[in-house]
Amino acid sequence: MEPESNRIEISTGEYFLNIRMIDEQHKQFIDTLNNIVNLSNAKQDASTEKLGEVLHELEEYLKYHFSTEEMYMELAEYEDIDVHKSEHK
Repeated sequence: MEPESNRIEISTGEYFLNIRMIDEQHKQFIDTLNNIVNLSNAKQDASTEKLGEVLHELEEYLKYHFSTEEMYMELAEYEDIDVHKSEHK
């Protein structure tokens, strides 16, 4: 486990929206980032291959998450949806 200073944590604030699905996805994203930090700090050759796999998983997960988030924004008729969508690019 990495030192506390390297660990990203969320519980409230900007990434905790009280929308269960989105909050769970944000938690999964943060867990994946912490996994990347662990792997990048590891001094093993095998971790380099695993790091590539995790980065690919992260890329695919973000596509899924952004589409979910945008669906919720459309349903809520969120005014700044175009601005937020552009931040996803």
